[in-house]
Amino acid sequence: MNKSAVFLLLLLFSVLLACSDARLRPADRLYDPELGVTFTRNISELFDDWASKSTIKTINSYADMPLVGPYGSRLYVSPRDLISERGGSVSYPFEIEFLEVLTPREMILHRAPTMAGDRLLFSGGEFFLNISKNGEELKLAEVSNLRLEAVSLVSGDQFNYFQGQRGLDGMIDWQEGPEMRRIGFPCEGQIQSSQDCWETDAATLQQMKERQDSLENFRNEYLILPTELGWINIDHYGSFEGDKVQISVQVKSGIPEAFFVFLYIPSTNSLMDVPFGKKFPLPVGLEVEIVAFGLTVEDRIFTGNKRMKVENEGQIEIEVSNTTKEDWLAYLDTIKPS
Repeated sequence: MNKSAVFLLLLLFSVLLACSDARLRPADRLYDPELGVTFTRNISELFDDWASKSTIKTINSYADMPLVGPYGSRLYVSPRDLISERGGSVSYPFEIEFLEVLTPREMILHRAPTMAGDRLLFSGGEFFLNISKNGEELKLAEVSNLRLEAVSLVSGDQFNYFQGQRGLDGMIDWQEGPEMRRIGFPCEGQIQSSQDCWETDAATLQQMKERQDSLENFRNEYLILPTELGWINIDHYGSFEGDKVQISVQVKSGIPEAFFVFLYIPSTNSLMDVPFGKKFPLPVGLEVEIVAFGLTVEDRIFTGNKRMKVENEGQIEIEVSNTTKEDWLAYLDTIKPS
């Protein structure tokens, strides 16, 4: 094959790939003739500005442990739990970035629905963890005893450990972690099993014993032993019993695909991102909260919401109107797990 033929084949492949991308990704600018505005799908920077911020702390010695998040989650890590990108050892100091995403508001603003592919997850909470030294991101060692005593706003005894990655659509997707890293309760026999792998000095063990005693009647805290840094979730695969109906959500707009739509289930603390026109099954009688958000190129905000029980099969319509950042964030604060 001569060079001209190779060049033409490469050119054709590039054109086909570009066309494929154009079909898969929504346009960045979408004009709505009914509302008379142009919407943008680029909301990441705005949502990041509105969302809760990470706790960032420099760790100079193990005396700086634990790092405690705003909700009370506790993180313990030492240099021997970490390696550099090239596999080298790590010494103090290093910097930790830690984020708790526990409320429906923060799940929405961090674009972190509780979905593993097309499977719904019942969630106990989401967390982000990153560790770096001199600007270089670190990794967990093959044998690492980093532990997170994670606070949750809900309780359950079937939660597992999930790891998350942000996709091209800006949403986080979750995958179940290894069997050996399942969720446990820090207050149920963990002191004895920890002595071989965690800090074993008397002061640390006494601190753990006191914490165990304080948690005796409190079950909304879980022990996570991550295998990777990044996004972490306390979840389990969800299913509903009873009769189900197929529903879809339609934003009442001349360009409904310009809106981001989330469906929250208070009884399971589950959040779905609902693609335009997609049908999905939900059980009759389930209480849900549907949230729609659209942003114009002039930074005007259009939102809508509906709190309802699922009754009949069909399309659920959401009316939207122009609102303010303050009013919309105040509304998100009213959404709570049951």
